[in-house]
Amino acid sequence: LQGRLSDADPLMDECLANLASQFNRLFPYYSEKNKDDYLNTLNEIFSKYYSYAYRAYPTDPRISGKMLNLSLWRKGMIVSSQSAVIRRISSLADTSATAILQQFRSTREELVKLCLSQTDTSIAGRKRQTELEQESEALERRLSLISSQSIHSPRIDSIKWQDIAAALKPNQAAIDFLAFRLYNQHWTDTIFYCALIVTHAGRQPVLVMLGTESQLNHLLNFEYKSMIHQQTYHRFDQPGRLYEMIWKPLEPYLKGINKIYLSPDGMLNSVSFGILVDQQGKMLIDDFEIHYMSNLSDLVKVNHRENGFPNRDWVLIGNPTFKADETEIRGIWSAEALPADSTRQSSRLDNLTRTHLSELPWTQTEID
Repeated sequence: LQGRLSDADPLMDECLANLASQFNRLFPYYSEKNKDDYLNTLNEIFSKYYSYAYRAYPTDPRISGKMLNLSLWRKGMIVSSQSAVIRRISSLADTSATAILQQFRSTREELVKLCLSQTDTSIAGRKRQTELEQESEALERRLSLISSQSIHSPRIDSIKWQDIAAALKPNQAAIDFLAFRLYNQHWTDTIFYCALIVTHAGRQPVLVMLGTESQLNHLLNFEYKSMIHQQTYHRFDQPGRLYEMIWKPLEPYLKGINKIYLSPDGMLNSVSFGILVDQQGKMLIDDFEIHYMSNLSDLVKVNHRENGFPNRDWVLIGNPTFKADETEIRGIWSAEALPADSTRQSSRLDNLTRTHLSELPWTQTEID
């Protein structure tokens, strides 16, 4: 960059436009492995852009909107996984697509059985394994393409920060957290965390720098885990350092807000924001209704579904039976829910029966 931030801006825009074009042309044809390799390559490019943007923001606040647009795109790529493709194909009333999906499942099942088998090490067996791997990958690419062309799968780079702002009500805000490795002529060991805040007003997103991953890691490993394990959060009368780092800097931009949509990133995925304690000794959940989202673009999709296809069915769960023994679990689970392999079956049941979780009687009261 060499300090010439204004000259870098059009070059950065051109680079991202080329990436978006390449992505939309090639990504639908990729298998899961191809997608993982591609995303690993893009992550370096994204971190370079975020490093540039955080330096440019003080003189050009408009760049925060570009940062959020890029984050919506990046997180949308991550959730465009094989499982999402399969769910989307399963929901389509398309018999040919369903047939391809069934063929893919059968091929993968045969491949897994062959890989787990220790008996067939012949040349023919290895040849069959290679054939199944190639067939599986080809079918996966076809499914990915069908999924991307379905009406339920808009281009993931088509949703912008303005769409997020339009989906919010005056009492709502959306916060996108970002983690990126700092690039300054060369890669550094510093990973920065920041937040991008969007409100209904439609102004440019606000960029708030929060700190480094080493600072966050220290707080999570000491203060936060101690608070959770010792259950001391209900006795806090002073704001914790984690609150001071990741939430207090956001408060000036949340005046009049009582409902927040959060999309965490990196180590913040392990934080329950609702139990952080503010300067008045109250948990955030007392002042805010907090919703977690893998990608803020889901706000636009949810609003679209609610306007066109309202949900009328609800599933409410209260006071689950955590202390069920193996017999009770087998009685509750269907045969399809248990792994077919007896060894894996026993291992999974052991893990469940050895897990000790406290009962939640008040959740039963809430349901009733």
